[in-house]
Amino acid sequence: MKMYEKTFFGENSKINFSEGPENGETIILIHALGSSWKSWNPIINLIIKKYHLIAIDLIGHGKSDKVLNDYTWENYSIEVSHFIKFNSPKSVNLLGHSLGGIVAAICSIKEKSVKTLCMEDPPIFINRKIKPNKIFGDFKKQMFLSKKRFNLEYTINEILKFSPSIKREVAMSRAKNILSADYKIWETILFRDIVGTNTPDKILPKIDVPTLIFRADPNLNGVISKDNEKMLSNIKVLEIEYWENCGHNMHSSFPEKFSSRYLSFLNKNRN
Repeated sequence: MKMYEKTFFGENSKINFSEGPENGETIILIHALGSSWKSWNPIINLIIKKYHLIAIDLIGHGKSDKVLNDYTWENYSIEVSHFIKFNSPKSVNLLGHSLGGIVAAICSIKEKSVKTLCMEDPPIFINRKIKPNKIFGDFKKQMFLSKKRFNLEYTINEILKFSPSIKREVAMSRAKNILSADYKIWETILFRDIVGTNTPDKILPKIDVPTLIFRADPNLNGVISKDNEKMLSNIKVLEIEYWENCGHNMHSSFPEKFSSRYLSFLNKNRN
């Protein structure tokens, strides 16, 4: 089964998204910083047969519009909330990776149609003082490559220099994402206030839909520490899935395992 790219004209921007057949309840997939809807390809074929999938390119990413405002959590969520209002049935399940998880959480508070929330290693506890060194070091390099707009081959080779363990096809995918993105998406998270008023103490207690959080190993660039995990208990209905020896990109590292756990969560919360 295929996904087909479409365009939605949102509150302030044009949004690119990809949609599959209406095989069941709707799941909206929201990607990580510097990525695109195609980052969900490893799991799409594992869940598309029973669900109606919609995968969005966030503003500043993929084929969606670049904007003049900062790429804050709030500004990302405004466009996604508008998309949900005009494109979703009566109920929708949100699945977000990293930045996408934060955006999904904010939208779950704003939109009454949201039925369940799943966040894959969301960086909800970052602020100007707490930024994971390895991931943010990579962000600086990605911003440089995006800003300079080198050709694809050069960008691939540069990515392989600072991420030598990844395969060339993965580097190619990342290079395409970097070259299509607005460099200001990285500038905002590195040097400006991406969080705004959406701090953990403001967001977490307001989430009242069933929530599943995938937590990656902090020793492998997971962004939620054991101490942080205690704060997640502010979410009313919560399941936490911790994977030791798994890094930040959980759904692409173990697509079958990830999909199985997520589908189990959805089945548990069917009406």
